[in-house]
Amino acid sequence: MDTDLKQKVEMLKASELFVHYGGFAKNIEKQEILLALTGLKPVSQTATSRMIVTDTSAQATTEDHNKIANLMTQLGLYYLIEDSNNSTVVTVTKNQPLLGRYLSSINTPEELYKLFGCPETVARAYKDDFKLMPFGDQEKLLNKVGLPEYMPTFRLSKLYYEEEIKTLISWYETLKYYDLLS
Repeated sequence: MDTDLKQKVEMLKASELFVHYGGFAKNIEKQEILLALTGLKPVSQTATSRMIVTDTSAQATTEDHNKIANLMTQLGLYYLIEDSNNSTVVTVTKNQPLLGRYLSSINTPEELYKLFGCPETVARAYKDDFKLMPFGDQEKLLNKVGLPEYMPTFRLSKLYYEEEIKTLISWYETLKYYDLLS
């Protein structure tokens, strides 16, 4: 294992940022960053927020941009930070020119899906929703091959799912290797 990468993963795991507060899938936001950090996803997008807790309620709010920027810099990732409702959305990559491609592909879904690590067959299938596997069928398939419910995924196509699922299995194996499954 690359020692530098291992240190970065430990830093990510220890960070108070990118923690899912729902009680389940605690690390799903960090998983997205890890997949970009390892290069399995050219670009990844995730969100973080901080909780303001009072005696009577808890409210999510946006996160400190400086804290996020500091962590991303330490991880060696290029990033975009945007506030959205009660969270802060962060887009990350190891390759700075990909941020420009991401920004120019926001209105071009096929390119966007490829940047987010989807196989080309999936990106093409998104053009026509009828070519995508129905959610229920995909959930059964993911369970059958032993993938957890809470990890980054994408919709599989009806025709090429056997090849496409190999990408998800690769992501799962990496998350498991670095002990970042929720």
